[in-house]
Amino acid sequence: MTTIQEIAARTGISASAAAQVLSYDPTLAIGEDIRRRVFEAASGSARSGQWPRRAPIGRIGLLGRTSRAARQADRWRSALLTGVERACRARGMECVSLVGLPDKAARPEVLDGIVAVDRLDAEELARLRARGLPAVFVGASPDDVAYDSVVIDYREAVERLIAHWRGRGFRRFAYIGACDAERDAAGQADRFYALRSGLGRHDASGLQLLRANRTEQAEEGRRLMAEALACREAPAAVVVENEELAEGGSGDFAGVRPAHARGCAAHLAG
Repeated sequence: MTTIQEIAARTGISASAAAQVLSYDPTLAIGEDIRRRVFEAASGSARSGQWPRRAPIGRIGLLGRTSRAARQADRWRSALLTGVERACRARGMECVSLVGLPDKAARPEVLDGIVAVDRLDAEELARLRARGLPAVFVGASPDDVAYDSVVIDYREAVERLIAHWRGRGFRRFAYIGACDAERDAAGQADRFYALRSGLGRHDASGLQLLRANRTEQAEEGRRLMAEALACREAPAAVVVENEELAEGGSGDFAGVRPAHARGCAAHLAG
């Protein structure tokens, strides 16, 4: 059996980094070529004459609206992408990364199926239907009748979050959201609607909405967190829509004055 140390030596990375790759740690920033070589070394396919790789039984297109580099930088989408790739490769399938849906790719003779880790716009969805290419959506559900999907139940997640917070005596909340054309606007709406709906059954006036208006997410996170905490009745808990905003505002929230020391922040992934 190949050890972590052997894998690290063959791929030129540290043993800890190799272990993170094999455990599908989404926080690890590492090139796709190195990631591929780590899995090859772990399976033994990098050694001549041992465990030859099976011939692919199909070609699956991993479809997103942003570049692969952008998806890798987004921890939530990176985790989705890595999980899908792992499942495909375990079944001997070849994975092809796609940005958008080019006409050539949407043909059964080119690909055997699509796994979309972002929503498709109406035009792309129509093209996919016209070509008759099988597709599964991960993280979005554009058509429950025509396609299978794997999605987060935001309503259930928010209900649990609210119940936890209210159990700790929290009554005032803030929601910090993004405004980025590269992001999934419909998905953002789903998250905010679930939160607003859940809180509305208790006290809708206890929800403060702060919307980012620039693309410098970390800077906006700091600005909006400071704005939320500057209110006369500062929130006891803050929901942050994405990781970049959360990282920008976490320092301000950690330094909140003692009167609100019980406060906490939550990040709704994606």
